[in-house]
Amino acid sequence: LRVSMSGGNLVIVDSNGHTIASGPTDLDGDPANNGAEIAYVDQNLVIDTNVDVDSIVFGDMTGFTGSITAIGGSEFDEIIYKSELTLADGKAVDLSAEEIKFWPGSSLTTFNGNIVAVAAGGIGSGEQLQGVHVYGADLEVTGIGSVTLAGEGGDEPDSNSNIGVHITNEATITTEDGNIDI
Repeated sequence: LRVSMSGGNLVIVDSNGHTIASGPTDLDGDPANNGAEIAYVDQNLVIDTNVDVDSIVFGDMTGFTGSITAIGGSEFDEIIYKSELTLADGKAVDLSAEEIKFWPGSSLTTFNGNIVAVAAGGIGSGEQLQGVHVYGADLEVTGIGSVTLAGEGGDEPDSNSNIGVHITNEATITTEDGNIDI
């Protein structure tokens, strides 16, 4: 799934390029072609991929200010964050999947809201992976709020890249009045 904002509307596109949800404020979808449950109500976005979706990609989210909750399904899922986003006061981000990546140049800022990324896909995956990888991205909480990054690396036996949380390329993680838990 690709998630972005366009013309003030939230747009969600599946891996085949089909728009499965689009709207300015209230969406509630259960698209049959991918099994994801999507709710966009009162500027807050919830995506639960169930079992059939392999990745959620957050692209250009300019104009989005609500909370984000994204939950990977029971099979291997990844969340890729590529946006520059500042959320409204009290809004938070909660990401959960087997692998979560914050790409270079991306930024995520909350004001009085937490940023949580939990990747639990390592044990039994047979994959070479880094649970949470912050590649030169900026994660910032202003006001009161915490940043929590937790993850398991993969269990590919011939790899030295099985890392739970990997912070690289001059990534910054800051909070004004809260905790940073890694």
